Parts: sequence; C-alpha cells; structure tokens
Amino acid sequence: KVVVEAVAMLLGRTAPRVDDLVDCLKTQTSALPPAVSEEAQVLPSVGSAGHFEGGCKPCAFFHTKGCASGADCSFCHLCEKGEKTRRQKEKRVFFGTMRHLQKEDEKLLS
Repeated sequence: KVVVEAVAMLLGRTAPRVDDLVDCLKTQTSALPPAVSEEAQVLPSVGSAGHFEGGCKPCAFFHTKGCASGADCSFCHLCEKGEKTRRQKEKRVFFGTMRHLQKEDEKLLS
C-alpha cells in the first residue's frame, strides 16, 4: 500500500481510497436487479479476493486468450485489460526515479 501511494505521488496522482472503492461497489451492485446482484458478489477467481483492497495481481491471460485456470486462478479476473502492463510501467518509473534520486544523493554526499 505504501508503494502504491509513493508511485501515485511520483506520478502526480492520488491512490484510490479503499472506502471510495467499497462505496462505488455498493452503489453499482445496489442498482442491479436482485438476481444479478447476487451473482455479481461471487468472485470470478480466487485471486480476485483482494481486488477492492488493491491487493490483487492481474491475470495476464484473462483478457487475451482466456485463463485456463478459471475460478481456481490465483490471479485477479476483475482488473481491467492492460492493468498488468500499467502496473509494470508504474513500477519501472518508480524504481527508475528511486535510482535517479539515489545517484543524486551520492553526488551530494561526495
């Protein structure tokens, strides 16, 4: 969670608050007909459990050729297409920035 907030800060964004995500989910499911609402509460995969808290890892196959593991997949099937790539890019930017800052600190200390 701290890394997500640090990356969001470096990119000039704010990390989504868990309460906001939960409120959004409640609003969306309450607007659905009761039969659909019950089905929507069932997670599409085991790895989707941490999605709304930001603790999931996107499934690389779900949006492409389909995930062979289905509901037993340990990765999230709720993440949007491209989420895995977006997270990888944010991570590269974050660590690149950290490397740059570390080099700047070393220059100042020497």
